[in-house]
Amino acid sequence: DIMALPTEIINKIFTEDDIKIKELLQLQLTCRHWSPIAQKILYTFIDFEDEDDRDEEYTREEALQKAKLLIRTLVLPNNQSRFWIKAIHFGRMLDFQFESIAQDPHSNISLLAHLCPNIRQISADPTTFDFYQLLTQLHCEGYLQHLNDINRPEFTDSFDGALWINYDNMLREFKHCIKEIQILNTHNLGFPDFMAKAHPITLDSLHDFEALESLHVVEFARMKLHQLQEYICKCVSRVRSIEIHMEDGSSIETLGYVKMSVAQPHQQVMQLDLGLHGPITHDDMLCMMLHYPSLFSLQFAIRNGSLGDASVPADIAIIYQFVEYLFTIPLVNFNDIHLNTGDISQLTSFVAKSIQVKKLRFSVLEPTDEDQALISLAHILKYPKATADSKNELIKTSSCIFEVKLLSWRPQQMLLSHALNVFKARDVEKLILGPSYQEDTTLPIQITHDMIDAILDNYGMLKNLTFTLVEFPEDTPATLVPGRRKYLDTLALQNCVITSGYLAELSRRLEHVNKFKYLDIGIDEYYLNSENAKISVHMPHTTFNTIRLEFPAIGPYLIKITTVNACVRIKTSHEQGLVALSAQEYTQLENAKEAYQVDVVCHAVNTISTIYGLFNV
Repeated sequence: DIMALPTEIINKIFTEDDIKIKELLQLQLTCRHWSPIAQKILYTFIDFEDEDDRDEEYTREEALQKAKLLIRTLVLPNNQSRFWIKAIHFGRMLDFQFESIAQDPHSNISLLAHLCPNIRQISADPTTFDFYQLLTQLHCEGYLQHLNDINRPEFTDSFDGALWINYDNMLREFKHCIKEIQILNTHNLGFPDFMAKAHPITLDSLHDFEALESLHVVEFARMKLHQLQEYICKCVSRVRSIEIHMEDGSSIETLGYVKMSVAQPHQQVMQLDLGLHGPITHDDMLCMMLHYPSLFSLQFAIRNGSLGDASVPADIAIIYQFVEYLFTIPLVNFNDIHLNTGDISQLTSFVAKSIQVKKLRFSVLEPTDEDQALISLAHILKYPKATADSKNELIKTSSCIFEVKLLSWRPQQMLLSHALNVFKARDVEKLILGPSYQEDTTLPIQITHDMIDAILDNYGMLKNLTFTLVEFPEDTPATLVPGRRKYLDTLALQNCVITSGYLAELSRRLEHVNKFKYLDIGIDEYYLNSENAKISVHMPHTTFNTIRLEFPAIGPYLIKITTVNACVRIKTSHEQGLVALSAQEYTQLENAKEAYQVDVVCHAVNTISTIYGLFNV
């Protein structure tokens, strides 16, 4: 009987992340057994920003009305719910960008502080200097004595000195209980003087914060990894997390951050999160391997920098050691290790033999100087204790993405062909040829018949095949026809150069595709008007569940779908979506030459999808 479930089980069900406030409200009305549990959890966290309307237009008046109703409820006789409230999120209620109203929204903080003695967390987005000043005053008066989690101010281009002064004063008032703080490192030479005066708390004063667990530091220079030791040494023993943002002192633009969680300060770093504005260096690799041997999670990305920035690749022997080191860490998301193009083939083979790669990506970029290659690795180990010590065993993963970017003008077919061959007959489920997003420096990839054969014949686990900015061979190969026919969950052709004849022959190898995406941003009205050209998507031997068509550069168009059993004609419209046409209506619009035409040929299809909507064939 579900009614007889222990209270602990009901508590766990009601505190799941997916459960919503509306569901809790319904649960507390379901029965007497559940009501007190749901009600208590319902009042534990108060959010004045509707969880269902976060992406819609926000009305501060609605939030203020919710606060007023809550306060009325809390002051009712014998109402114990005010003692259950531990966290309050005011959302954008305090946002100065909203028009002024009669009631100061900060007054709700005072009322709730008087009514709710057990508040531990308060947050607002954005914060204001009045917000921090009020919290300081309330704590001085004896309220909010359990408050230890207060969201920090956002560092923006328009530096608000009054905001940071009040934030500092608030930190000093809560120094015996506050768990998380943010400081501006005024010792850094790049730090503007006017900011230093507004933020007197420094690393040297950290010993005052006896309950501190999380430290955020704003820097203004490229932080070398070994310098992080300075921060750890100055932190009190309770600190578990350190995050360092690096800013550009001239334009006050965020250039990255360094973050790490410390299990035992000075000894055991469990999480390292690096966001720098330049590539990882030889010294950084050595430092990580030497000082952080027991990481559980490691992340690195270049923030607001250029992948093509001049960088001297580390010694290849160090790179091999570092990649092996990455294999020992359960959670990794590490981007853009620079190496020479001559070393990429052997390193790719090493990765293929060492770890279970499930997603593979190759792309080509313009070089800024000499030819280079970049590799990226992101994985979750299936068994967290797996290490690279087992040389003969493939490290099992729950997910693993390996990416190679070539920075070169030279033909890349040999490197790409080698990489495709070393990963064949393995566990690759998703193969992407092309960039994740196109930039001015992105170059097309030229593939050959042999590469396509290697993919279709040897990638037995492949479910998703994506081509982006790929130039297919112009002639139709006879070798495509005899091979086994392939089933794919997803096939995507995005801004590719491929002839109708080659696409039709490729269809002979693809028996069934669940989702097919055809995207071309290069097709515009000038191309179509040249000779009234049609957009042809001919794959006569393939059955599709859904075909997605995207042509961002042209307006509404006509679609003609021809299958073995039917011929369907559609008109796309901003107002009506996708509208079926008779043969006569289609011919009239076609002869009028007032609409672009898309001609789709396939064995069968269930649904056509466009930006205008869906059409069930």
